Parts: sequence; structure tokens; C-alpha cells
Amino acid sequence: MEHTPLIDLPDLAEVAPLPDAEIAAYRESGHVLVRGVASPGEVAAYRPIIAGAALRHTRETRPLEERDTYGKAFLQVGNLWRQDAAVRRFVLARRFGKMAADLMGVDGVRILHDQALFKEPGGGFTPWHQDRKRQVSVHGEQSRLSSGILLLKRGEKDDVVPALRCH
Repeated sequence: MEHTPLIDLPDLAEVAPLPDAEIAAYRESGHVLVRGVASPGEVAAYRPIIAGAALRHTRETRPLEERDTYGKAFLQVGNLWRQDAAVRRFVLARRFGKMAADLMGVDGVRILHDQALFKEPGGGFTPWHQDRKRQVSVHGEQSRLSSGILLLKRGEKDDVVPALRCH
């Protein structure tokens, strides 16, 4: 495991309760958008860490023009949290786990699949797809939650856009 210094990184342990309306919306429709799960400062602290780890650990070496549509959409790197202590701190943050547990109405959650989806400058569009068929549910439909935390800089067209997606 790489050892990125953790001392200057936010710990993401503080948890603000989710509004009842957002919990009810998730349980009713199966999806909800929760804004402000991390501050701009927290995002700014973790963005370069996650981006750097994704670039270091990707297995993709072909130039964009040699890839198919799906390969141009984004780099995918699984389980970065097992490779880098700072990424681990982000992915396993108490804040995000508590939010997921509260949405599902359970005491705790477990990560079954984690991957960084990393948009490269000049990369292709993301094809229409459905992730549900890739998810495993041991205890029925309501026992799983897919979440994505975007760490992008808006308005900077050439900036790399990492996205953390946890299933």
C-alpha cells in the first residue's frame, strides 16, 4: 500500500444527518441526489490524491485513438483504497458509510465493489449503460446501494475529472 501523508487530509468523520425528505425519497423511488456531502476544501484535498492514484494504477496504456468507445469513456481502476492509504481514508470515510446506512435504514454497510472512473482530457462520451446487472444482492433489492461521488472542477473543460463510485 502506498503511504500518502494523511496528516493534512480531512478525516471526513463528521456526519450531518440526512433530511427526512431525502431518506423518504430514496426509499420511495430508489434514488436520490444528496448535495454537499463534502465541502469544496475536502474535495480539493482529495481530488489530486485520487486522480494520482488512478493514473498510477491504471492498466490502460493504449493511446485514446486506439481504444474502442467504452475504452475512451474513462479509465477504470478497481479497489484503489487497497493501494493507497489516502484513498482508503476517503472511500471508507465514516460520513459516506453513515449516509448510505441511513438511506437504507440499516446499522452498517459493506463495500462489495469500488472503482475510480476517471475521465481523461479528450476522452469519449460515456455510452448508455445500466450498472444494476453487475450488482450482487444477498438480501434482496433494498439491501444494496450504488453511490457516486464526483470530484470534478466545473468549467475547466481540459481538467481531468475523477469520479469515485462505490457499490
